[in-house]
Amino acid sequence: MFNTQYTAMKLKEKRVQKNLTQMQVADYMGVSYQAVSNWERGNSMPDIAKLDELCQYLDCTLQELLGSSKETELVEQFMEHKETLNMEKIAIRDVIAILPLIKPETLTTYLENRPQQEEITIDEYKQLAPFISRTLANQFSQRIKQIDRINQLIAVAPFIDREYLDRLVDPILSQEIEKDWEQLYPFLTKEKIAKIAEKVVETKDLRKISRVVPFL
Repeated sequence: MFNTQYTAMKLKEKRVQKNLTQMQVADYMGVSYQAVSNWERGNSMPDIAKLDELCQYLDCTLQELLGSSKETELVEQFMEHKETLNMEKIAIRDVIAILPLIKPETLTTYLENRPQQEEITIDEYKQLAPFISRTLANQFSQRIKQIDRINQLIAVAPFIDREYLDRLVDPILSQEIEKDWEQLYPFLTKEKIAKIAEKVVETKDLRKISRVVPFL
């Protein structure tokens, strides 16, 4: 992923060097003053379509603004060949690296055209989920190739519908039900929680039982 703090620092540095206010940058870029303020705090990134214009205004190169990296090279590809760029040849792991810069519509089109049989890792999914629609999050949750631990699911649970999360839980139900599971209960279906409860009751551990009962 991009180092947003680095870009924020460089953006402010270049603006100050040009003796420009945040409001002047905002007016030139056609965005709000708050947007520029967020860029300089590292809370968000400029739209990929506006980067070339921003660099020209601040009299700097893209590499100066974003840093020299594989991610910057990919952004340059998007900027220079956005109409003809063959997105299918770009791996998901590379697209994930520039997610803050990609418009939702572009990202959606890219993901919808990925091969149906393509798998992703849980770490890739964790980074992708906050940037895509719930429908796509559900679909791509079924492409996660391996889940070993419950804590891998806790971070992505809010982005997935219950029935899809249930399927992700199934492969690890054979593991011992520990306290971490409690964080997942609010996102599971009643049927799945009942199945977990049956497993917990068999342990005769009152603490574990007390954690799952409120969700039945």
